[in-house]
Amino acid sequence: MKWTLQGSLSSGQVHTDAIIIPVTKKQAAEGGVSEAWDPLLKPLAESRLFDGTPNRSFVWPESIEGESRLLIWLGRPEGILTSEQLRLLAAQAGKAAVKSGVRSAAIQIPNTMVNFTAEQTPQDAAQALTEGFILGSYRKPHYKRDAAEQTNLEEILYYIEEDMDAEFEAGWTKGMSLGAAIGEATCLARDLTNLPGNMLLPEDLAQKALQVAKRNGFEAQVLDEEGLVEKGMGGLLAVGKGSIHPPRMITLRYQGRETWEDVIGLVGKGVTFDTGGVSLKRASGMEDMISDMGGAATVLRNQTGREGGTITGGLFVGTFADGLPWVHFDIAGTAYLSKERGVDPKGATGVLVRTITDWILKQVQVVMD
Repeated sequence: MKWTLQGSLSSGQVHTDAIIIPVTKKQAAEGGVSEAWDPLLKPLAESRLFDGTPNRSFVWPESIEGESRLLIWLGRPEGILTSEQLRLLAAQAGKAAVKSGVRSAAIQIPNTMVNFTAEQTPQDAAQALTEGFILGSYRKPHYKRDAAEQTNLEEILYYIEEDMDAEFEAGWTKGMSLGAAIGEATCLARDLTNLPGNMLLPEDLAQKALQVAKRNGFEAQVLDEEGLVEKGMGGLLAVGKGSIHPPRMITLRYQGRETWEDVIGLVGKGVTFDTGGVSLKRASGMEDMISDMGGAATVLRNQTGREGGTITGGLFVGTFADGLPWVHFDIAGTAYLSKERGVDPKGATGVLVRTITDWILKQVQVVMD
């Protein structure tokens, strides 16, 4: 997706398929959005087509200077917004855009954006909005032969009617870049987790990892059966024998500076389809087991009841930590959803990609400081 920030631009000078306009309930009833939008908003509010209710959207066509475009009205909460509220707002806009077949959209950034958000930094606001647009416009891949071609949201323009100062522009640009990286990483996790079991075997996952490594300049290593035997990884080999498709051990390394200290290791469980092995799982919900490779931890099958499963799994991981600090994430209940919720779609969510990335960046900042 292409991201652009432009100053000294009015809504009439914007040439995108749609313009996104956040509105509060008070603004819908009394006006105060802008001189350009208030006259268009008033009849919508009076006819009860759109009243600014948060998380509600309304799409309306507009013709300007011989061109037609869509206006995507978005309800937003009153007052100062947090980054999470901005992310949800953008996600709602992204959903409305792809549903309307929009390829490009613009959203006006108030010149008071720093005071408009709780964090009061253009970088945080830009990151949250950019993440939201990507996460909200995501759609699960389809594999039907006769499925209709999907129109994807390809471009977002952030525009300001006033001039921008250099500090604001630098912060917003950095936030866009970071938000795009995190949003796209989350969608990659969603894509992999959504793949049917017959389309994501251990070898397939290994090849996907190698592609990611090559694209981002990571070192990568994949151990096949012989390599696993040499390393004495009997547990992984034993589990892999439950399938005709042999296991793989995938390692990606990124070293951002010459010294190799304070290394952070992320270990993810990558069972590409989990039927339960000897303790065969029930048929109900079996189709969701494609999400079992979306985890970032190992969970024991032999545990003292379902209620204590995550604790048991965490203790098992801790046994092999050799005294190093560790944390166990169990995402079984959030990696895959039966219906959309917030920025997360139905199906794979890519949960914890944002959380882990944010934590790592904060650790890096601590070291640099």
